Amino acid sequence: MKSLKVLLLLPLVIFIANSKTNAQDLSYTADYIQFNALNYCIKRGNITNGKSCTLTEGGYEITIQCSSKLETHTSFLYCASEGTMTVTSNAPLKSFSSRNVQKVSSDTYKTKSGEGLSRYSLDSNIYVLTINYYDHTYPSILDIRILGGNHNVLVDFLTSTKNTLKLTYTFTLDNTQEFQGEIAASHQGHLDRYLQSLNDCISVIDDRKEFTILDWRVQECSRRVVVFGMVLSELLNDYDHVERLQRYINTIRGTTAAVRKAYGWDRGIAGNASKATAALLEVVKLEIREIASIKIAAGFSNIELYTSILSTVNSLISKINASKSGDLIAQREIWGLVDKWNSSNWQTELDRLISAPVDQKQLILPKLQLMLMAIESLADLTRANFAIPVID
Repeated sequence: MKSLKVLLLLPLVIFIANSKTNAQDLSYTADYIQFNALNYCIKRGNITNGKSCTLTEGGYEITIQCSSKLETHTSFLYCASEGTMTVTSNAPLKSFSSRNVQKVSSDTYKTKSGEGLSRYSLDSNIYVLTINYYDHTYPSILDIRILGGNHNVLVDFLTSTKNTLKLTYTFTLDNTQEFQGEIAASHQGHLDRYLQSLNDCISVIDDRKEFTILDWRVQECSRRVVVFGMVLSELLNDYDHVERLQRYINTIRGTTAAVRKAYGWDRGIAGNASKATAALLEVVKLEIREIASIKIAAGFSNIELYTSILSTVNSLISKINASKSGDLIAQREIWGLVDKWNSSNWQTELDRLISAPVDQKQLILPKLQLMLMAIESLADLTRANFAIPVID
């Protein structure tokens, strides 16, 4: 999937070593991808500020950094002056080759003279490796192997990448909660829905460790994060002049943009980023279409109610996107949608969806929940009185 490619490219760095200067920079097997440090860092001139080496290769990125100075030997790289070496990767680390080290814990080693050259296998899901100076011996590294190579590791890799998503959501949640006391009361409902979306996503990732980032449940909750993050990003224009809030604002906007791009939703799935109402209406349109598709697949052929409300939504989106005033035009034109949404026929249909049969419910309810949250945000933005049923 094209959209997955960007998520796997979230910035991290790679730095590896090789015992022969003419060895291949990169090699593959069925179980791992091996990077050779000397070639990447010396031949390619990738050492930065004398302390770290950076590599990006085919979506994989790793950083090896010295707390002191990064030095080179004919066959390896090492940290001088009692420095600590740290390796960070965006894929699980599988093993590494080094001289004179001993294992301290699953992700920490220390140097020990007389140990010689060895390869050290790492536990699963290790993304950061630390080698500490000890016993008058400098931390060194020859090569690093990361999980990858072929279909045998695809699911593990996609599952482990989900951890990056969780860390992003957790960081954003913490920052947004700090920001909560600074926002106007009129914006509080939008912030609450954003926080709920972040919490829901973290719970999905924590509760089911086997889910990959492509699992529909992870995508559904991530789409909510994007949608309500876009709405907040627009409202945060009112706070751009407040210097002390910039860290929180940049975190919300940065996370929204990154996840949107990572999943390929920067083209159409959440509307025009500069117009919050259009973004919400795009979500309403998408969810109505997907729910209609589920009903057709379940044998329901009469979807005129769905096509009617979709026509109204499409018309409103076109007017908003064609107008320079954007959200202001929505406030004037929203009432046609309010009438159809509040009609007895559509409200009855929403009640049916809430009480859908078990075999349809797990597909329908997440989409219905997102649609109703989008309508709730629309109501806050436009002051329109949408009738919104409650999902127990």
